[in-house]
Amino acid sequence: MKKIGILGCGWLGFSLAKSLIGDGYEVHGSSRSIEKKDEFENNKIIFYLIKIDQNEIKGNLDFFKNIQVLIICIPPGKENGYNYSKIINLCCKEIVINKIKNIVFTSSISVYEGIKGEIDEKVQPKPINISSKEILISEKKLMGLKDINLIILRLGGLVGVNRNPIFSLAKKNIVKLEGRINLIHQKECILIISELIKIPFSNNIFNCVYPYHPLKKDYYEKQALLRNLRLNKIIYSTKNEKTINSTKISKFLNYKFKFDVNLLESNF
Repeated sequence: MKKIGILGCGWLGFSLAKSLIGDGYEVHGSSRSIEKKDEFENNKIIFYLIKIDQNEIKGNLDFFKNIQVLIICIPPGKENGYNYSKIINLCCKEIVINKIKNIVFTSSISVYEGIKGEIDEKVQPKPINISSKEILISEKKLMGLKDINLIILRLGGLVGVNRNPIFSLAKKNIVKLEGRINLIHQKECILIISELIKIPFSNNIFNCVYPYHPLKKDYYEKQALLRNLRLNKIIYSTKNEKTINSTKISKFLNYKFKFDVNLLESNF
């Protein structure tokens, strides 16, 4: 049985862990909160309490031992955005110490922040804000490791059950929208990762975005109607239009995207 380690079992990582358990894998999952232990164990996920800051990894480092695949699902949130690459650098040290060979890193399309037009994996990233720059630095740190197989997934904006930008937009008095949507459903991410770990690993970078890119104004107006929400004054701009091309992952896996981000979650 292949042992999978998921570092960061948050909104995406925990659902991924449950799915992989269902596929017959042994899944080791980390969390910063001891309160999650019972929930993990009730779902047959082997729990590890691990807290990482810019200086050290605290907790049960046995998590990194004897796993065949490490999936890094730590988002650069408000707490660690400025130090994200230092956190990933600490993970790199554990990868080397424990001789982990196969890595999946959940990155972000925000590394393309300063680029317009259609973007595939051949386009050189151009991050602008600190968080996006930290993500790109983290990618490079992982790519610098020797004797590993690394898959970098540049994920679009994540949507799913009770998670869509429309909920926060509906609370604002003035809604500022730029360009087109580049989103992906949580369930789509899980399916793609599940397919990738079934086959031999190789070094690769993939964009992962649902191939549907209406103007944000049109998309969120429709989402508001579907969810009985109200958008207030909208200020719209086309100055930063981009569409992320995910053809590479589709061809690589012979995969057809399944979860339409335009539909409500109840349709899945």
